[in-house]
Amino acid sequence: MIIWTDLCTILTIILLIVVTGLIGHLAYRHWEVAASLVFVAILIAGFIFLPGALAEPVVEGNIDLNDRIVVFNADGTFSTEISFSVEIDGLEVLLPLIINGELVSEEEAIDHFLRTGEHLGMFSSIEEAEQFAEELHLRQERRYER
Repeated sequence: MIIWTDLCTILTIILLIVVTGLIGHLAYRHWEVAASLVFVAILIAGFIFLPGALAEPVVEGNIDLNDRIVVFNADGTFSTEISFSVEIDGLEVLLPLIINGELVSEEEAIDHFLRTGEHLGMFSSIEEAEQFAEELHLRQERRYER
């Protein structure tokens, strides 16, 4: 799912690549140089704007992240998504600790999953679940920082 900030990032990368190519062509009058500069711009954009490839879940999550209840923290900040993973039936299951707007314990989150089947994704390894959780956190942070 692409959210507005992701779309803006993608458009910024495309604009960077196009402008770099035009500058290269205008400054050096050679399309070969422009093409080389565009290639370098693509590499730089990949390192700056795009984190590592997002881990693909074995089973997609079934929680609507666009409709999360905000939980206000003691320090004045707020959270929409806090998660942890646990191994269940050979898969690393990413579970939310915020359920229906309430921060719950890991045990309560596991019980909720066993009752409802709600999860953020199922992965083949702890590393993939952690990578996905971090990217999910960053996306939610960007979405709600406005």
